[in-house]
Amino acid sequence: MNNLLRYTIAGTAWLMLPLLTLQAQELWMEYGMNYSMPKNLSLGVAFNNRFQNIGNYVNYKNATEIALDYRLSKNFKLGGSYRYTAMRNPQNTREEDAEDDRQRYAIDFQVKIPVDSRMELKNRSRYQLSLEDFGDPRRFYRNKTSLDIRIDKKTSFYFSEEFFFRLQADKPMENRTTCGFEYELLRNFRISPFYLVEREVIKGNARHSYALGIGALYEF
Repeated sequence: MNNLLRYTIAGTAWLMLPLLTLQAQELWMEYGMNYSMPKNLSLGVAFNNRFQNIGNYVNYKNATEIALDYRLSKNFKLGGSYRYTAMRNPQNTREEDAEDDRQRYAIDFQVKIPVDSRMELKNRSRYQLSLEDFGDPRRFYRNKTSLDIRIDKKTSFYFSEEFFFRLQADKPMENRTTCGFEYELLRNFRISPFYLVEREVIKGNARHSYALGIGALYEF
């Protein structure tokens, strides 16, 4: 990728950042670590905090996730994860109705397709079982396709589209569009600012939400 395209991508991101901040209804923070083990195994621990803008940003969701991945080959990976989430509705004054704990189990299969020396296409298929304090267990199939573009040795740009299918329904109930950058701040430590648009269908009505986020990952 030549310098002109590299500077165009970086300049566009900086020009759009103030507008994205104004549009953001939520702020997301994602951080964790990943440990590469022998025999193509890797163990990861991740944390997620989300804040909703209701005049000021209020924390409404905290999650902890443990994941184990096995690399089948250079371009194929199989994994499983468990995620515990504590939800809180900051607009509900009744404490017994404001809290909602959730558990999620997932199985992933990911394929990676190199496009050229700087571009890579990925697809992740996920089966997900969600258990909540209120309501029956919910089962989902999620499919996420992403394009990664390496700008230089430390920086890459990515774009992804993910669809959520509830297995009891015949149509996608949610899709999530994300774009962002990854930057290697220190050796084995990367940060990733991103922006996402989420479209959710509830009882036939579509609801859009916008989130600005930052991710951090340490690998060893």
